[in-house]
Amino acid sequence: MGLAIADAPDQPFIRYGDKPIFDPGEGLKVEDPCVFYFRDHYEMVCKDLTGKVTGEFHAAVHLTSPDGVHWQPMDPVKAWSRSIAWDDGTHTTQGSIERPFVLLQHGEPTYLFAATADGPGPFDGRPGHYHAINTWNMVIPLT
Repeated sequence: MGLAIADAPDQPFIRYGDKPIFDPGEGLKVEDPCVFYFRDHYEMVCKDLTGKVTGEFHAAVHLTSPDGVHWQPMDPVKAWSRSIAWDDGTHTTQGSIERPFVLLQHGEPTYLFAATADGPGPFDGRPGHYHAINTWNMVIPLT
């Protein structure tokens, strides 16, 4: 993941350095970052494509930064799991949870919005692993 900076949204963005802002390690991959400012620092959640950062395939990585440039893992580093407890008491393991967006209300994170898919998953790039029965956006209240 790289970083580009501009003086204003309508000004040209300039690439910041040649190295990733968060390097999860050799052979590790993340995607779908959601960055937000919380109290006095930045936070990021992004999808762990290999499971080597969080310990769970396609779970979410949680990072923090004082300046939006230098990032460190939170403790715990896993922001969420693909295992969901629903309001009716049932549990499922989703094929995917991705493209997160955190809603801030009065400066506090209150809800996580994410695209999700049921079906056999996990959708890992192997032939036949991309089919889902249903896809939708889910909203998860944050405490």
